[in-house]
Amino acid sequence: MTFVPVDFEVQSPAAELDAAGFDRAAPAVFVWLGVVYYLTPESVRGTLEHIAEQAAPVEVIFDYLQPGDTGEERAQLRERAERVAAAGEPWFSYFTPEGIAGELRSLGLAEVEDLSAAELVAGYLDDPAEFRGEPPSALRASRILRAGRFISLVPASVIKGMLAAIGILLIMQQIPVALGTAEETGLAEVVQGNAAFS
Repeated sequence: MTFVPVDFEVQSPAAELDAAGFDRAAPAVFVWLGVVYYLTPESVRGTLEHIAEQAAPVEVIFDYLQPGDTGEERAQLRERAERVAAAGEPWFSYFTPEGIAGELRSLGLAEVEDLSAAELVAGYLDDPAEFRGEPPSALRASRILRAGRFISLVPASVIKGMLAAIGILLIMQQIPVALGTAEETGLAEVVQGNAAFS
């Protein structure tokens, strides 16, 4: 595994991966978590196009935010977005499950598995009572998706466990910001554990 830093808004993922020696003909799994909602829809599309051009088998795993269905959900999401933007990490893209699945299929990534964060957490925690019925408001907009061609590179149980663990970490990192209890700090500081929460 090689870490390749990319500014998706100004750099080409293809050029950066090529410069790092990435083999476009080899099977690949792209894990793209905690990134999509910070990018413009155009940058998301460009990166997905690059991933779709990879030789099969190829798989991408990413999380995204869906717009609210009701006025209450839209208001809660807008409030969360304002808090995150005030912390220096504005959100730029939202997708509906149907819309992003259609986008992926149009690129040839026909096998799509898409779960809400609440479904993922509930499955990982063996269906706890607090996740039955209406999901917690902080989780309603969050979704995690797996798509590709011939996505049997890694067994589904391994992917679900990995996604659940990463999803839980990402959600836990967002909760203080969503609740307005985080200091004004960047996402990098939160991920590195250097953020102060009150």
